[in-house]
Amino acid sequence: MIRSFLISNGLEESEISVSVPTINDAYANLYGGGDRPEFRYASRQAVTVYSSKVDKVREIMTKTADLGKEGLVLTGNNYDSQIEYISPASTKLSRR
Repeated sequence: MIRSFLISNGLEESEISVSVPTINDAYANLYGGGDRPEFRYASRQAVTVYSSKVDKVREIMTKTADLGKEGLVLTGNNYDSQIEYISPASTKLSRR
């Protein structure tokens, strides 16, 4: 769903990287015998975009609410998902 969204908004398949999902069992993490959570399992997966199309990516970021309307929960602004801009010159190895 996210990959299709990004591609339909102008990114190339090669610019999109998807991590292996992690699954959390909320019942396994209960302490103190409190109420059980409504949803037992939660899954997280990171999607990373490597692109020189900075303006296009920033434009797409403003449209991510459309994914929420489809029922997808998005998180951001935490340690694991920070925006980072890397210049092409900094990715090249220097020759001596």
